Amino acid sequence: ELAAGGAVLVKDDELQRSSPERVSAIEAAIPERVLYAANVTGADADAVVAAGARALMVNAFVAGLGSLARLREYGLPIFVHRVGSAFLRRGGQMSVSARVLAELTRLLGADYVQVGSFSPRTFDTDAEVREQIAAARPATAVIGGGVGAENVREQLERAGTRDGVMLLLGSAAYAHPGGVRAGVAAAVEEIR
Repeated sequence: ELAAGGAVLVKDDELQRSSPERVSAIEAAIPERVLYAANVTGADADAVVAAGARALMVNAFVAGLGSLARLREYGLPIFVHRVGSAFLRRGGQMSVSARVLAELTRLLGADYVQVGSFSPRTFDTDAEVREQIAAARPATAVIGGGVGAENVREQLERAGTRDGVMLLLGSAAYAHPGGVRAGVAAAVEEIR
């Protein structure tokens, strides 16, 4: 349904570990133009890759940043989710800049770096999100958290660029009154 609506990348939820069976089923169901990033955080990445995964996702701040080096060995695109990074960011004077974390994940091998969003759902300021987008280059900066058809245009406008940016639709797409396919299609149409 996501692919039929116009999604170009589909990932599992950051809390849902992918299984080889899930990977096989999803890869068989989606067109080749759509990339599916299987969540290998805490999973048997060898089995997931053997099942046909064409991209991987990891919660690198949970699994450890060193996990990226191991995943790079597969030669597949890697989506790095930022779940688990908040403890590094919310330490007052002892915190780490979101820009530094975005750049670090890119330098360690991420092809897709999830950054904050211009939404009250995340704790990033507009300036911090723009800094993260810049730091993610030349990887793709993925704006995520509270993004749906109703605010995709605003997200891109506030980012100040479309170059090297991807929007991550979450629960808003699934909550669309016409269903998930219509939710994705509405978001795609909104930013054309």
